[in-house]
Amino acid sequence: MRKIILFSVLFLFSFASFSQDFSNKGKEFWLTYPAHNAGTTSRMALYLTSDQSTTGTVEFNGNTIPFAITANQTTVVRIGNATVPSNAGCYIGSNNVVEVNKGIHITAIKPVVAYAHILNSAVSGSSLLLPKSVLGRQYVVSSYVPQGSTAGVERCQFAIVGVENNTTVEIRPTSGDISGVHAAGVSFQIVLNKGDVYQYQSNGELSGSTVESIAAAGSACQKIVVFGSTTRSALGCAGAGSGDNLFQQLLPTPAWGRSYITVPFATRNHDIVRVYVSNPLTPVTVNGAPLALGSLINGAYYEFNANAPQQIVSADPI
Repeated sequence: MRKIILFSVLFLFSFASFSQDFSNKGKEFWLTYPAHNAGTTSRMALYLTSDQSTTGTVEFNGNTIPFAITANQTTVVRIGNATVPSNAGCYIGSNNVVEVNKGIHITAIKPVVAYAHILNSAVSGSSLLLPKSVLGRQYVVSSYVPQGSTAGVERCQFAIVGVENNTTVEIRPTSGDISGVHAAGVSFQIVLNKGDVYQYQSNGELSGSTVESIAAAGSACQKIVVFGSTTRSALGCAGAGSGDNLFQQLLPTPAWGRSYITVPFATRNHDIVRVYVSNPLTPVTVNGAPLALGSLINGAYYEFNANAPQQIVSADPI
């Protein structure tokens, strides 16, 4: 049986310093369908629930899927169902291309909670979705080394969704893209309109890349959506013949916190824990012991394995 290990990304909503609502319940969500090693043979399911009965729609690229939720039950919306002939209208298989109007837009009359699941056979990944009210302008990418049985095909990637027109985004990747257009550590800019999606793919690790919406050419600094992803990763299982696609909506840096407790999942040998830092010089302690500054990866994160509860603390947001 293939061994599955949790990949824990240590972000937390920070309520003390910000008046913004950081609840994961909302009436409007944006997401994307990043590349999967099975391409459009893979499929996406959206899981929607609420404590109130309500209705809404899922829209992308001119397609509309209506849904109805009964209070305290879960409604599943499948991308590529009988209403929508194909997921090709929202699937993002490209690199370094602005895909026009391929963002997936969920709206509901009353607040809902939403999850997305991308799967094919044993290769699957899921993410909690964040409502538009939680979105921010600055992000640090969390991804993982692409691994799998298909040599040269697996990618590390991140995807950005525009939620307002004329949004300028500045990107500083930690690894060059697969086409050789963008180099590691060199910033570049793209412009997105509402519903547009941009995906950046690499054969190397992209964790620690920065993505920031900026004011440029008369445009305002707009909120954006960012997903960290892989087409498939073995997630710490050396020599594994399979794996899972990593798929995770990222929290904006203003939502990071300073103190965490992790709890291991039962029956695992260990969990993989990553601690992303806003200030690379700030000491981070785990169960009271400092992490060595020299072990910081890409100037952005620490990684360690844990099979027991951990208390992680920093003076600056992590």
